[in-house]
Amino acid sequence: MKYIAYIMILTLLASVVGADEIGEELPDPGITPDSPLYFLDQLFDNLQSPADVANEKAAEIVAMANKGKEKALDKAVAGYQKALERRQKKAETDESEAEGLAKQTSNHILVLARVLEKAPEAARKGLENAMEKSMQNRDKSLKALEKTNKEKADKIRAETKAAVLERVPEQAKAKVEAAFGKAAEGMPEDVGAPEDKGKPEDVGAPEDTGKPAGKEKPEDVGAPEDTGKPAGKGKPAN
Repeated sequence: MKYIAYIMILTLLASVVGADEIGEELPDPGITPDSPLYFLDQLFDNLQSPADVANEKAAEIVAMANKGKEKALDKAVAGYQKALERRQKKAETDESEAEGLAKQTSNHILVLARVLEKAPEAARKGLENAMEKSMQNRDKSLKALEKTNKEKADKIRAETKAAVLERVPEQAKAKVEAAFGKAAEGMPEDVGAPEDKGKPEDVGAPEDTGKPAGKEKPEDVGAPEDTGKPAGKGKPAN
């Protein structure tokens, strides 16, 4: 029991190391998804801040990628996304959280791109998935920041992108730059093509009602009845 408690304390201490600035190293991953004790790490995640958990999960992704453990890597990516979502909720209403998340995910993009360059084939898909999660949450955090401080959002967007591209390995630069472009930075959300309502409904030709409406001809009642000579008073009586 003392051994387990000691491991949990070490895990906490390792995970509180920040990595929100570009170029900062990730903390020690602590207990990784390939360990039978990983459930303890997951329990302990609930006691840490989303920012610390995201850094820890990013470190787990790197560790599992380097070992080429595909299933454990997928588990780390799932935990990473969950942590980012938790921080994203705070970023929607907290300007400092939005700024911190944008910088944190930018740093993760850089770290993951460096690992991807030398990762075994089995780990590449998981790493690319993790980078996509980082890009998506970076973009979301910047859009949240734009609502309260567009000037700061634009500045962080430009600075973090430049910092990542400056430090990323040359072989990975084109791929990372394309990923930044795909995130549609600073652009309105794509609402898709306008709905195709088709041609106006064909109501068919107007109903044929015969001749144009008008006053009908008077009903033919035939020739006037012949009643003989016109009625008169006759000749006067003699």
